[in-house]
Amino acid sequence: MTLLFRWVKGFPKNDLPKKYSCVYCGTPFDAYPPDDKHDFATRNEKDYEDHIKVDYKCKANDCGKINTIYWGYCHAGAIAIGRFIK
Repeated sequence: MTLLFRWVKGFPKNDLPKKYSCVYCGTPFDAYPPDDKHDFATRNEKDYEDHIKVDYKCKANDCGKINTIYWGYCHAGAIAIGRFIK
């Protein structure tokens, strides 16, 4: 069995939301990447040096608090997508 790699410049745009929950009440919400470059989401500001901060307001009637997501990107510039073949 052989593992083949295909190098891909950057990452494809991902229109699927990341699923998060409000840190205060647990209500789920969808978080979408702010652009094609920043497609890794975290709640920790220090995870990515070059990040975009996006605040999401909880839609629960009794909450309404702000949840912050930091969107970062991979600095490698390319990734390997591999698959096994016979």
